[in-house]
Amino acid sequence: MILWNKGRKVNERIVSTSSFTANNIEDISLDSYLMSISQVSGLRFQPIVFLNNGQVIAHEVLSAISGDPALFFSSLCEELHLAIFLWQLEEVRHLPESCWFNLPVAVFSEPYLISELIAAGPAMENISIELQDPENIQHLNPLQFNRLRSGVRRLQQHGWNIILDDLTSTCAPYLNENDFKFAAVKFDRTELRGNPDLEQQIHHARSLSSVIVLEGIETAEDLKIANTCKADAGQGFLWPERKVNCYVPEVVARRALLWGQRLEHIRKQRVAVNAHL
Repeated sequence: MILWNKGRKVNERIVSTSSFTANNIEDISLDSYLMSISQVSGLRFQPIVFLNNGQVIAHEVLSAISGDPALFFSSLCEELHLAIFLWQLEEVRHLPESCWFNLPVAVFSEPYLISELIAAGPAMENISIELQDPENIQHLNPLQFNRLRSGVRRLQQHGWNIILDDLTSTCAPYLNENDFKFAAVKFDRTELRGNPDLEQQIHHARSLSSVIVLEGIETAEDLKIANTCKADAGQGFLWPERKVNCYVPEVVARRALLWGQRLEHIRKQRVAVNAHL
C-alpha cells in the first residue's frame, strides 16, 4: 500500500481519553475534521495484477491528497478513517470491479467502530478491507490484541473479505495462523529489494493466506523478482493508476464527530471500570 499507511501509532489513540467536554468538542473537533477532509481531492485506483497472465484482479482505492500525504494520514483519528472509508465505498459502489480499501489497526481494535461498520450495510462480494498497518500490532497490549482479533473475525463472519497489507519481516512474528486468516497477504514494497529471504517469507505467509501480493513493482527487474519469489500478484507503478476527482462532503465530518463523541464516553467508562478492578 502506497499512501494509506501513515496513521498514528494505534496505542496513542486506543488508550487515550480527551479532556474536551461534550459542549466544546463540537466547536473544536468539527473544524478539525472539516479541515482534514478538505484535503481529499479525489480517489486513486491502483491495479493489482496476476503475475502469470497480467490480468487485473482488483484495484486498491486510495484517497488523493492535495497536501502532504504523510502529514495528512498521521493526523487522522480512527473515527475519521472509518467515515472516509464509508464515503469511499459509496463513491465506487456502482463499479463492477473488485476494490480493496484500507483501515488501520486502530479501527479494527475498537469494538464500537466495528459495530458501526457492520451496521452501515451488508458486505459486498467485490469489496475487501485491507488491515493496513500491521507494524502497529506490536504496540498492542493483550486486551487490545484480543479486540483486534475479534474485530477481524466479526467482519469476516459478516461476509467481509479482510486482507493483510504491508507485511514485513519485522511485523510477521506478531501474526500467526491460529489468530488470523486473510483473503490475501500483501508484502510491503520495502521487502522487494535487498531481502534474500523473501521467497522463504512468502512461503511462510501462505499459512495466513493462499494469495500473496508483492507491492512496489516498478520495473521489469522487479517483476522478475516477484515471479522468482513465487508471489501470485503484484502492485506498483509498473501498471498505471487512474484518478477520479471528487470531494468529501461535510456529512462525513459530522458522522466522524458523532462517533468521536461516543468514543470519548465509551473510553471514559472503560477507565472508570478499570479503576474499580
